[in-house]
Amino acid sequence: MRRATAVLPVFVLAALLTARPAAAQPQSGTVFLSAGAVAVIDEVPGGGLSLGLTTEAGGRTTTAGGALGLGVHLTPRVSVRAEVQVAGRSTTRQELPGVLPSGTPFTVTQRYEVTRETTPAFVLLAYHLPAGRMSVEVTGGLGMVRQSVTSRYEFSVSGPGLGAGLGGAFLPTPTVDVLTTSGTHAVAVVGADVAVAATSRLAVVPQVRAYVVGSALSLRPGVGLRWTF
Repeated sequence: MRRATAVLPVFVLAALLTARPAAAQPQSGTVFLSAGAVAVIDEVPGGGLSLGLTTEAGGRTTTAGGALGLGVHLTPRVSVRAEVQVAGRSTTRQELPGVLPSGTPFTVTQRYEVTRETTPAFVLLAYHLPAGRMSVEVTGGLGMVRQSVTSRYEFSVSGPGLGAGLGGAFLPTPTVDVLTTSGTHAVAVVGADVAVAATSRLAVVPQVRAYVVGSALSLRPGVGLRWTF
């Protein structure tokens, strides 16, 4: 995450130093195509214990991904665009407390792991605020997020007299639960772009998108290139 955060300002600075004056403001019907890289930062809150055994594995994960978009100007300052993003799988792990009372000679070990894979597609409306060779664009709209979640729960007991020997032998037990679910979720999406003109048709575009699925926040900063036809 730190590496992605540090690289983004470098792209912006390079674009500002090398940019040339932008062409005239796009007219209605002007089409543009964008492609770039994104950092997928998912913040998942941990859930409470259920029956003393399982919980939702919370935490923050960061994975790399890519984005592709196609847009058209409805007016010189308003555009509509469709975007799709892909990314690798993210995994959160959690060690859970034992369920036996304190003072007993046995120890219960519980591990919970959740792997998520998401593919969002957005339809966004953007309002452009041009400032010289830059254009600040505030975006918002709707998205459909295809999400696959695999939960893996492991349970084991250790203590005197267990297993093949005495004195703390370890008794492993097999995985008691592996569950995979998938579905498509409708979400509201907000974001912003800063398009910096490099030529009359090419722009460098730092951007960010954010949405919430269930209780999980997905923040997706990135940088890409935009070609205006």
